[in-house]
Amino acid sequence: EAPAGTQATAWRVGSLKVTGDSFIITGDLTNPAAVPLRSRIKALTIGEVTSAKPNQDTPFEISMQPEKYTAFQIKGVARPLAEPVYLDAKGALEGLGLPRLNGYIANDLGHKFLGGQLDNRFDVKIEDNTLTMGNALELLNPQAEAIEGKDGPPLATAIALLEDRDGYVKIDVPIQGKLDDPNFRVLAALNPVIMKAVAGT
Repeated sequence: EAPAGTQATAWRVGSLKVTGDSFIITGDLTNPAAVPLRSRIKALTIGEVTSAKPNQDTPFEISMQPEKYTAFQIKGVARPLAEPVYLDAKGALEGLGLPRLNGYIANDLGHKFLGGQLDNRFDVKIEDNTLTMGNALELLNPQAEAIEGKDGPPLATAIALLEDRDGYVKIDVPIQGKLDDPNFRVLAALNPVIMKAVAGT
């Protein structure tokens, strides 16, 4: 931050590209039960970022490998210096083991996964501090059990009703909420969608 009465020095990053043996570690510091993911970066490219144009769209593309047989890609534009931050992107997660999610979902679903695999094709937008996200989830051979003392939807019933002959459960999960709302939880959106799917079936 520049001293009072002086002008801050403008800066610019023309582009950023990461290759080679690099990793990104993601986790939830507010949830000690969540196991951080250490993802190998396959490709990461970020376009121009400049302090002179904080509202300028910055294109980016990221491809990572969270696990040996898992792939994650996301591509879109962001405004990392804007207030509030802006993001508009699409992506896919393929082949993630469902037990890896237990630390993130147990409190919201009241269940933990014992096995199975997750694929998700998604679009995500953050604008005016509001998150809007569409998720096309595919769960392959999901196995879950209720956690004693936790409330949640009838997940075992939902799996039995929604699983097709190939072992897939396919469900769309739209999410929308204010990021500055302390009561907004992304995964809480699963509960009403599961209940509606079970009722509809």
